[in-house]
Amino acid sequence: MIDKLAVFAEELDLIQDKDVRAFTEKCILRTPDYFYRVPASSTGKYHPEYSLGEGGLIRHTKALICFAKELLSLEYNKTRFTSLEADIMIAAGILHDSFKHGDNYSQYSVANHPVVAADHILEWAEGSEREFAKIISDCVRSHMGEWNTDYKTKQEIMPKPQTDMEMFVHECDYLASRKNIIVKDIEYNPNDFIINEAAAVIEQIIALCKEKIANGTDRKVLLKLIDDNNNSNADPRTIHTLAEAEKILKLIKEM
Repeated sequence: MIDKLAVFAEELDLIQDKDVRAFTEKCILRTPDYFYRVPASSTGKYHPEYSLGEGGLIRHTKALICFAKELLSLEYNKTRFTSLEADIMIAAGILHDSFKHGDNYSQYSVANHPVVAADHILEWAEGSEREFAKIISDCVRSHMGEWNTDYKTKQEIMPKPQTDMEMFVHECDYLASRKNIIVKDIEYNPNDFIINEAAAVIEQIIALCKEKIANGTDRKVLLKLIDDNNNSNADPRTIHTLAEAEKILKLIKEM
């Protein structure tokens, strides 16, 4: 399991409005797991090299936010967009390609992926969130700009940007997808963000072992039990899976 909020920690820090940030975090936690591992382009045709390979779609997303951050620092854009509008566009940038392979992971990019993501953003909004969630979803829905037709039928399936905010997100996405523009220092490896789901249970195992030993259980017996159920390793911190940890915890409790 990937620590999804940790992946976007730097980007989330750019969002000043606490409500927009909280909603963006809620959306990030609901994004599909594949988002954090797939390349930005399933064919390799349409994106720079750094956004290909495992984790490439996240690197592309981070590049988009880099462009947005730089452009929003310009005096012209500071007067053009309010702080809230800037936050909304950052949120849209983070979420724009989160369903690129659809709800159920298609092998290739889904043509209407902006619509899928935008619909989910609206679906997840509650109460007062709906007001800014609608703007986020509109920016996501239109982020493809002029490339808004179905790959096969050539029928228009998405709207083109209509507002300054929608056009801004589209332009940042366009810049991040150009092969001749290389964004330096965009680093992301999904394996660096893996959460050890077994960690909490391992701590319970260690605490229970200490308790058992304090109450007279032979330490060697406990170590042998762990060793027998952990690939011949008596150190509980080397347990890899949640299932293994839960099994060992259950066996120790039954002693």
